[in-house]
Amino acid sequence: VLDDVNISTRPSTIEVKTDEDGNFEFISEDFLSDVPYEIVFSHIDYKQHIEDGYQPNIDDDNDLGLILMTPLPPEDNGGGPGTIAPPSTPPDFPEDEGRD
Repeated sequence: VLDDVNISTRPSTIEVKTDEDGNFEFISEDFLSDVPYEIVFSHIDYKQHIEDGYQPNIDDDNDLGLILMTPLPPEDNGGGPGTIAPPSTPPDFPEDEGRD
């Protein structure tokens, strides 16, 4: 169960986060029943996951089922979950070398 997963749609309708139980609710007047949506799941420690071609049942509960997200390996996010790597610094060159 993941909390604080950002969930949004393409085309854009609403953005929410999962609760401590991993649940979320989309409530928006912007959904259209004849438009397929991408549901985008994002979390700092996991690879982005996209559910494709979702068409909501307007004014009814919709169940996406279990969504599995893949953890990022340490080298992809800077050394461990929740860590962002600082940008690399250019090498120090003596003033008369390495630059034209």
